[in-house]
Amino acid sequence: MKYIQPFILLPMFEVSDNQHIYKMENFQETDQKFQYFNRPKQELKVIDEILGEAKLANAFTHWTYAATGKRFMITDVQGWQIELGHFNLTGPIVFSPVPDQLGYVDWGLDGMESWMKKHICNDICNDLPMIEDQNLIYQCMNYMEQFQNNSFQEQINVILGSHN
Repeated sequence: MKYIQPFILLPMFEVSDNQHIYKMENFQETDQKFQYFNRPKQELKVIDEILGEAKLANAFTHWTYAATGKRFMITDVQGWQIELGHFNLTGPIVFSPVPDQLGYVDWGLDGMESWMKKHICNDICNDLPMIEDQNLIYQCMNYMEQFQNNSFQEQINVILGSHN
């Protein structure tokens, strides 16, 4: 699973009191159909005529929840299944411990618990080590600490700084 790296564009001048930010991604040259593999409220059962059921996306969302000690969850897994086990993804939604901290669709712990209640483990879930990863938890919590309670410009600097 690979997420497409977005580019954040900031205008060089302000046209009003509001600062505008644009997110752009490279065009994806593929014959595959764009699909939602899961959404913030639920997993989806996506079955391709050739590749079969796409189980990896839901197992990935479950794993992010387990590996972060139930502190974070990546959902809204969407994009293209290029071949069996190979996905190009875009536009994730992250649930964090603080609702709305990472956007309006960050539903916090309630969102995570709601998603997990509807989740049915598949064979990939059963094969993945669903254990806490202390290094990953530290990285996520450190990022959140840098991000929270900052001005809009400082938040942009945190985001841009993590990709240098």
